[in-house]
This record gives sequence, C-alpha cells and structure tokens, in this order.
Amino acid sequence: MRSGDEVRGRVTGSRRPSRPPPGVTGLLDALARPDVYGVIAPALSHLGPKHLAAERTRLIEATGARLLLARHPCIA
Repeated sequence: MRSGDEVRGRVTGSRRPSRPPPGVTGLLDALARPDVYGVIAPALSHLGPKHLAAERTRLIEATGARLLLARHPCIA
C-alpha cells in the first residue's frame, strides 16, 4: 500500500461476541500494517452499539493505530 492510499470497509454486527465480524477483522488486519496511521469514522456509533463500540475501540487502539472521529459526540 502506497502512502495516501485508502482502505475502505464496512463494520457489521455479529451475534458471536467471542469473534469479531469479518469487517472488523479486515479493518484490524489493515491497521496492523506498518504504513497505516489510523481509521476515520464519522462517529463512534458507526462502530456499533455502545458495548460493541467500546470493545472495537479497544481492539483498534491495541494495534497501535489511532481512531479519529469526524464529529464530536453530542452531550445532552
């Protein structure tokens, strides 16, 4: 992968919490590459419901990559 290239994917839900769905696994594989800085998501909700988003955030950060959100969460 050249600098400036994009990897796009879709994160989907899974009924088996012990194993991430293929979209998350593919994202984690891409983030494990040495030339990848991080992932941009429009909002944390795009990673799934709150309990899954928290786990997926942890998995993303465990690769050493950054999770960048395009908008701030709304505080009610």
